[in-house]
Formats: sequence, structure tokens, C-alpha cells
Amino acid sequence: MSSVNDIQLAERWDTVRGWRMYSRNCVTDPSAPAVVLVHGLSMSSLYMLPLAKRLARDFRVYVPDLPGYGTSQKPKDSLDIPTLADILAEWMDVMQVGPAVLVGNSLGCHFIAALYARDPVRVNRVVLVGPYPDPTARGYSSTIKRGLFQLLFEPPIFYPVALMDYLAHGFKHTFQTIDHAFDDPFEARLAQMDVPALVVRGQHDRITSPQWAEAAAHLLPQGELVTVPGGGHVVNYDAPEQLARIVRSFVK
Repeated sequence: MSSVNDIQLAERWDTVRGWRMYSRNCVTDPSAPAVVLVHGLSMSSLYMLPLAKRLARDFRVYVPDLPGYGTSQKPKDSLDIPTLADILAEWMDVMQVGPAVLVGNSLGCHFIAALYARDPVRVNRVVLVGPYPDPTARGYSSTIKRGLFQLLFEPPIFYPVALMDYLAHGFKHTFQTIDHAFDDPFEARLAQMDVPALVVRGQHDRITSPQWAEAAAHLLPQGELVTVPGGGHVVNYDAPEQLARIVRSFVK
């Protein structure tokens, strides 16, 4: 079996709703289940690579940069969550990705929930990793404090990845997106998401509290909570092997 380092994701560009979108994808078996990885606040497909490479042995893996994020085209102002969910759905059409397993980290969980609300037939299972924001900690101050504190629990190798993505997204867009997240009816959407669902929380996640992770799992009609020992907020980056095993077991 090839090592994780030997697995390469193909890069491509597509135009969706007039936006140039970049993505990383790997399809070694066209008959394998499809998994779409959805990045979080100000991040991109880059920090999804450790998980994507581990899943590529068993799944068709698709990892987009939504407009405004990573390498994709930047709008003047941050697009709201329903708009980005619509774009994600149309990008899946362009990629010819039928019903898929959607795995989101942090704010990516909002995009998935909004996508399901728009068109549930596109989603057959969901994995919500560190759903953000925690309803008990709304506001810029709490968000910034928790985010900075969380860095103490992430591997130092993650710092340059996060810095690169945040600079690419821009601080103006970051704060606009936080506003969109606070306005988004995420909890109501979770209650309507009637598919097999996992909420995954890293043991050392200081952005998503244990109470909120448990509440989110209870809101989901078919939800379960899984805690990753030693994991932080970005389990897809700091504990990708463990998360890949969870996803593999959940799907199979």
C-alpha cells in the first residue's frame, strides 16, 4: 500500500456562478463513495490535505476553496452562508458529485447545514468537526479570545498554514463572515438535518465547548458525538489519522 506522502490530489479550476473556484481532488476508484471536505472560517483546502490524503485510499475525495477563500476568486465583500452553500451545491454539479458524505470543520459545518436545507438529496451523511460558533460564546471578543487560546493546543506546524489562509482571506472578510455566522440559524438547521450524522470534537478544543458539542449532537435527529483524544479544534489537521478512521467506520 502506498504511503500517505505518495498520494497526490489533482488541482483544478472551475467557474461557478461567475466565480473562479480552485479545488484539490483525488479519484482513484470511480465507484467509491464520494466525500466532500468543507473548510472553516478563513481557512482553505490546504489544511484539509492531511485528512484528504488519508481518505483518498477508500473514497473519491473533493476539497474546494469556496469563493473568497484560499486560492479561489475573492469577492469585494464576504458572501453569506446561504450563498456559499448554493455555490457549493453548484460546484458539486460541475464535479459530477452525486449524494456525498460531507465533512466540515468549524464554520464549514454551517455551509453543510445550509446545503442540506437547500437540497437534502445531495447529502447522505455528515461529519461536523468542531462546529462553530458556540452559542455560549458569541461576539468578536469571545471569538478572538478562544481562537488565540486554541493556538496553544494546536501543533506549531499549523501556525504558518493558518496565517497564510487568514492573510489570503483578509481580516475584513473574516469579521464579515463572523457576522454571517452569528446571524445564521444553524441550530434550527441541525434539527432538520435527518441523515446519519457525527459531531466530532477534539479533546483540547477550546473553541467548541463539550456542552455545545453534546447539544449539537442532540439537535441532530440521527446525531452522535465522538471525542478525539488529544485533538484540538482542527482535528482534520492535528489528528487526521484518527479522524480518517472515524469517517471510514462511519461510512462503511
